[in-house]
Amino acid sequence: DRKLRTLFVDVESTIDSDWAAANGVDTELMDVVSPWSAEMTIDVVQAAIMEDQYDLYIIDSLAMMIPMKEYDESAEDRTMATNTLQARVINAGLKKWVAACNYNSWKTEDNRKPTVIMINHTHTSMNMYGDNWVTPGGLGQDFCSSMDVRLERKAVLTDKGEVKALFALDLDKETGREKKGNTVADFVQFLIQKNKASQSNVAGQFYIFTSDDTDHNHKVGDVLATDFLFELAVENGFIIKKDKAYTIKTTDEALASKIEESKEILSKNPEAVIVLEKQLLDSIRQ
Repeated sequence: DRKLRTLFVDVESTIDSDWAAANGVDTELMDVVSPWSAEMTIDVVQAAIMEDQYDLYIIDSLAMMIPMKEYDESAEDRTMATNTLQARVINAGLKKWVAACNYNSWKTEDNRKPTVIMINHTHTSMNMYGDNWVTPGGLGQDFCSSMDVRLERKAVLTDKGEVKALFALDLDKETGREKKGNTVADFVQFLIQKNKASQSNVAGQFYIFTSDDTDHNHKVGDVLATDFLFELAVENGFIIKKDKAYTIKTTDEALASKIEESKEILSKNPEAVIVLEKQLLDSIRQ
């Protein structure tokens, strides 16, 4: 079987290979480049796509792609034209990448197209109406993308099992750690605003572990979403109350009488999780 290869374009110079490996990335199949300008980033990715060198491209990030003109001039010479230069350069580059993907599809025997993931930041704007969040780099990214996913870190999970909002953390000044228990996971909410392949405006949430939690048998990089999976399954009728116990409807498998105990049992039953995930996805597609 053909092994899929990844090119990580590390514009921000923040890649951590150990952390990537902990999250399941085969770093032997991932190459990393760190271009210093927006134009260089565009050219490197375009050339690699047209030569069919990789299957996945990750750009981290659009916000940090600096045009050569802005790089060369003094910070004192910045004008409104300088501010829009990044957007113009990136928009032109995105069109090149789309064209290169189409060329790649035409050239390969199986009409394959690579996947390009573009990471960006969100900034607040002064817009008084509608969405006050904007992304650097112009509107071209909104038009050319097939999927737009917004991720936001909202809270943390401690090794004591407590969920704490970011503003409520009581950090030790010397260690920077939470005083009442160590943080082991981030609580992340996501919103799929645009999706050409499936339903748009889909929201969800999950925990991603940033430290080992030996008490609950979780390792760095584990993603836990069974709490929310259980709630969605109950809401959509895939888990019902039967004989005083929460039961998976299709398999007639009993969990427990209490919600928290049912979630705990479900988290230790990957086969049941797969069944419920498939049912929920099928219901969304319908």
